[in-house]
Amino acid sequence: MMIPYSFKLGDQNWSVHRVYAVEGKNKVGKVFYDLHAIQIATHRKQQPRSDEAKAETFWHEVTHAILHSMDCPGLAGNEAFVTAFSTRLNQVVHTARLPL
Repeated sequence: MMIPYSFKLGDQNWSVHRVYAVEGKNKVGKVFYDLHAIQIATHRKQQPRSDEAKAETFWHEVTHAILHSMDCPGLAGNEAFVTAFSTRLNQVVHTARLPL
């Protein structure tokens, strides 16, 4: 999956930034609600991350953004829920077959 550089959510344009590392212990992604931006780490522990791992991070952070835009702060801040949902969403996106 090619990760976009931007997307629209509601009436807001969001940007996606690839960064070497995301600030914070063991973080590989971060959402900035006020800036309408997402960061995705290209490396973890100074090792390149796979495209699959970066895609899963993208959908994880998008899930946070969607739930926040729906005014669901409890779910948006629930890492277990966001991880479970975004992992399944990532699987659907990567296994979907389009008609010929």
